[in-house]
Amino acid sequence: MGSKENLARNLRANMKATHRTQKSYARNTGISTSTMLNAVSGKNITLDTLDQIAEGVGIDASELISEVDSRG
Repeated sequence: MGSKENLARNLRANMKATHRTQKSYARNTGISTSTMLNAVSGKNITLDTLDQIAEGVGIDASELISEVDSRG
């Protein structure tokens, strides 16, 4: 799986775990809801946007794009 897909999966998982919506995530990170939708959908975002999301949600950018071992 690529970095964009990992980012999308990790963002969705964190939103679910924290009971937050894309809109509240976008608000907390200072990016538009359409940009957040792009990130959550696995579309292209800039590295600056990745950094902004990571800072806004308190997760290191490298963790957001890392593949998580789902085998538990």
